Amino acid sequence: ATNLTFMRYNDDVMGSDTKVSGNPMYGLKASSKEKSFIAAMDSTKRSFDLAAFSTNDFPAEEAAKYGKANPDKFRKLDISAVTLDGEDEIKALSKQIKNNEVTFDDAISEKSTKYYTGTDGKLSVPYYYGLLNIIQNAEDAEKTVALAKGAVSDPVQTKSGWTIFRVDSDAKAADFTDEATVNTVLEYLKSSEKGYIENFYSERAKAFISEAKLSSFDAACEKFSITKADVAAFPVNYGNSPFYNSTPSDVAELAGLSTNEAVLEKMFKLKKDEMSEPFVLASNVIVARCTGVQKDAPADLANFDSNVAQTDQSCSQTNLKRFDGVVDDFMTTYFKYFISGDEQN
Repeated sequence: ATNLTFMRYNDDVMGSDTKVSGNPMYGLKASSKEKSFIAAMDSTKRSFDLAAFSTNDFPAEEAAKYGKANPDKFRKLDISAVTLDGEDEIKALSKQIKNNEVTFDDAISEKSTKYYTGTDGKLSVPYYYGLLNIIQNAEDAEKTVALAKGAVSDPVQTKSGWTIFRVDSDAKAADFTDEATVNTVLEYLKSSEKGYIENFYSERAKAFISEAKLSSFDAACEKFSITKADVAAFPVNYGNSPFYNSTPSDVAELAGLSTNEAVLEKMFKLKKDEMSEPFVLASNVIVARCTGVQKDAPADLANFDSNVAQTDQSCSQTNLKRFDGVVDDFMTTYFKYFISGDEQN
C-alpha cells in the first residue's frame, strides 16, 4: 500500500504516460497553446559556415616569444619544501630545524603534507611561475628565490597550509632556444594564460574576416589553411531540451554551444550572409557566417507529455540533492551491501 501511495503521489506531481480518452490522467495538464508555443520554438532555424582556429595549435615560435618577454616566470628552480596545515605547527618545526633538532630532510619524509612536492620534497613545478602559483604573497616568492644555496626560509603562507623552503641550488635562466623549455612555456600558456592564446587567434580571425570581405569566405579559408565546417540548419535550443531539435552533435567546433548563451545569441542574430565577430567556444576561436534562415513547420510533439514528466522528475531529483539535509550515500551503501557481500547487514 505504501508503494502504491508513493507511485500515485509521484504520478500526480510528475505526470505519467497513462491517458484517458487521449488526455493525461495524472500530473499537471498542459494546454494546447503551451504545446503550440513550444513547438514553434523549433520552427526558425539558421545554417552556418564556420572557420575555426584551434587554440591547441598555438605556434612554438609564439610561445618562445612570450617566454622571452617574460623570462623571470620560467627561471628553473631547485627548491625543496616542507608544508604543514597550521601556522603554529610550521613555526614550531622551523624553530626545530634552525636549532638542529630536526633535519630538513627528516621533516620532508616524516612531517610534510607534500601538497606541492614529490616524495623527495622537490617542487612539483620547478619554475618561478610554479612558486608564484602556490605562495599567497608574491613578495615572499622573490625573497625565497633570493636565498643563498642551502638557506632555509621563514614560514611562508601558501594557498594550502604553511611552507618552509630550502634553496638547493641557484635558479637558472631559461634558454628559449631549447625545445623542452619552449614546451614548458606552451603548457604554462595553455593552463594559466588561455586568454593570451585566444587573443592571438582573435587577431588572426579578424584578419580572416577582412580577407573574406575582400574575396569570399571560401577563399579566406584557403588562404588561412582552414577547413570550413558546414552546419545544417538548427534552432536555438539552450541546454538541448528534449522537446525539439538540438544543437548538431556531429560538428566538433560547436561542442559546448548548447549551454553558451552568449555565443548562441551572437550566432542567431546574424542575417543571411552576415559574418560574426570572432568568438571563443571551447578550444576554438570561431568566425561564423549565416548561410540561411528558414521557417519550418512546428515540431512534432507526440512525446510532449512523456518529456514533461521526465523533465520534472530530473529537476526534482537535482533539487532534492541540493538540500543541506540530504546526504548521497548511494555508492557507499551499494559497495557495502552488494559488492562486499556484507550479509550480516
